[in-house]
Amino acid sequence: MKYNIFTVLNEGYEKFGILFVSSIIDKLDLDLIDNIFVYDTGLTTETKNKLKIFEKVKIVDSGLDSGNDTSVHSVTWQKNVYSKAKLLKHCVENQEIFYPTVMVDVDCIFIREFFDLVDVTKDAILCKRSMRGRVQGHQATSSHIGSFFSLNKRTPETMKFLDLWISNIDKVSEKGENGSYTPKESPALSLAYDELNSDMNLGELPEPIIANIEITPPHDARIYHLKSDFRFLTIESRVNQPRAIQYSERYFL
Repeated sequence: MKYNIFTVLNEGYEKFGILFVSSIIDKLDLDLIDNIFVYDTGLTTETKNKLKIFEKVKIVDSGLDSGNDTSVHSVTWQKNVYSKAKLLKHCVENQEIFYPTVMVDVDCIFIREFFDLVDVTKDAILCKRSMRGRVQGHQATSSHIGSFFSLNKRTPETMKFLDLWISNIDKVSEKGENGSYTPKESPALSLAYDELNSDMNLGELPEPIIANIEITPPHDARIYHLKSDFRFLTIESRVNQPRAIQYSERYFL
């Protein structure tokens, strides 16, 4: 079965976009991929031309411009992240022929084929949060994380799930238990899961395999998530961290 890959990208994350698309071309079975949808939230013409070297890359104007500020948890960052579920819904609704559509954060590198892990008999597959790679007492406690999400069927039930995820983002508090900022996307997703799991056929994949954040990933990790943390706060440090440097050297020609 074919599938689509979906992500959201602005100019500030241009290097991640290059890694993202290049690793798809290099590591995945391209015969299985129908389209790679890159929703443009503020890209330059130069960057769009770089990404379009591969014919399956479809750059879609999102109608949003989140600029090029890469500060962690900035207004720009929030605008980009909190638009993802809405734009995924747009992507799903506007496919003439629907294929399972896998949303992956753009700050990810594909290490090897992953779609064999996606059970397409399920309505959707969520990424189950793990404490591996996080410091003890990490403030984020949601059951699932929004860095990977596969919508396998276009049905009233799955559209309801997306709508609930989207509406939950405005309801979730930005303050963690210790009063510090907590991103809202994953808690909103987890609330939708809790509410609809009993009425839907939902599946899970473990974060260490499908969106790995560990400094030393296991051999069975399929996708590395180069998320920011206290060790890697800048784009340069994130794309050149030890587990990513070989890919940066390969793809940034």
